[in-house]
Amino acid sequence: MNFRGDATPYQDLLRCIATEEMGHVEQITNTINMLFDGASNPTTQPDDIPLSVALDSPNIHHFLVAVQSARPVDAARNPWSASYVYDSGNLVLNMLYNLMLEATGRLQKCRLYEMSNNKAFRATVSYLIVRDLVHEKVFAQALETLGVNWGKALPVPRIDTDKMPEVKDLENKNLHNIMWTFANNGEPNGMAKIFKGDSPFDDGGTLEVLEGFPEGADIPMFPEAPQEFSPGLDTALKKMAAQVTRK
Repeated sequence: MNFRGDATPYQDLLRCIATEEMGHVEQITNTINMLFDGASNPTTQPDDIPLSVALDSPNIHHFLVAVQSARPVDAARNPWSASYVYDSGNLVLNMLYNLMLEATGRLQKCRLYEMSNNKAFRATVSYLIVRDLVHEKVFAQALETLGVNWGKALPVPRIDTDKMPEVKDLENKNLHNIMWTFANNGEPNGMAKIFKGDSPFDDGGTLEVLEGFPEGADIPMFPEAPQEFSPGLDTALKKMAAQVTRK
């Protein structure tokens, strides 16, 4: 990670957030895969068209390329790249930009929440809404330590999530005020020198840094999809794969 100087507390907070964001990618990927599971069904009838649903999909590549699973593209189907990465080399400017990005991301996730009442979808989106709020607080606190009156320079939108029960449930567990170090071997982490005290927003609560990482969950395993010719193993290959699995 690009960072010059010895202001390690800021480097630590960036590393903690970056680590968590990688977990969010995995979480979103598995949610997308769960939503796609069952979108088509295998058939033994030669006249059936099991993948016709793909023609009605906003992005046919989820069926044509990714076998009804997630792809590393944005909502406009643009492949992920480093073209959207901003880095000025200036600590204050980078903190301001990250605060803006977290606020924008949370705003868009609140809009996503209103697009579907699917329980798996809303569970993931609600968690990300809460965690984006925490990250906003991290960057707000960092700016305050650098003498930046961010509240006037960049007023953070006050988004009302009171009508989102899944969000309220997570906030009742104080997940909107907690950051993890993602290390559990006693290594010093300077983020606690910044992320402390009362919440910088008007939502109440006390900021807290916990050693370790949040409790995870099992990665869902999805069945074979013969209508997609996936995993595409014939009898001999299945036997070889089974031997490896048993080891």
